[in-house]
Amino acid sequence: MSDGTISVNGSYDGTATLALDEGFEQDAGTVTALSGTIDVTGDYNQLAGSATFTSSTVALTGTFDLGGSTTIANSGLTAEPISIASGAMLYGRGGTITGDVTNAGTLDLIIGTSVNALNVTGNYTQTSAGTMTANLAGTTSNGKLNVSGTAYLDGTLNVQLIDGFMPYPGNQFLIIWANQLSGTFASMNLPGLTQGHWVPSYSTQTLTLAVWYN
Repeated sequence: MSDGTISVNGSYDGTATLALDEGFEQDAGTVTALSGTIDVTGDYNQLAGSATFTSSTVALTGTFDLGGSTTIANSGLTAEPISIASGAMLYGRGGTITGDVTNAGTLDLIIGTSVNALNVTGNYTQTSAGTMTANLAGTTSNGKLNVSGTAYLDGTLNVQLIDGFMPYPGNQFLIIWANQLSGTFASMNLPGLTQGHWVPSYSTQTLTLAVWYN
């Protein structure tokens, strides 16, 4: 399929290569790439619906605008830039995004089965309207964001405990690593603990959450 804008109201589900010469617009429905390739010359504009990229490659020469729900699971996504709009969701279950990311919606860092970190090979900017959610499933199993450029922080950080995990004093979790960290989250929503209290710690490159004794 090429030579024009493809409007998806149903679904694309495949393991082959989908090549689009002049952009891709998703109005509804689902797009699922299972170890295949989506190669777009132009922009990917997701107005609604959902997209899931699992062990696949998505390469765009233009922008990737999210208006619905997108999951990246151990996949590669290349676009310049990538914009998460207000009300949109990007789920990161490992994998690499090549390009700058602006988050005015929600970035949810999910625990992957083998790779926990979502890697951004560019800058990450979270606006005052943006939210990042980090899931903690164990002392060595938590959602993380790695940024090779600068991470500009604002907005909200939500932390969720999953799989029955309860942190104790002495536990610490690396949430963000960046080549440079700028700013802080305006607010944090941290889960209750049976022992100790949360202590966020910012450095020039990292954000770490630790549990200390009261």
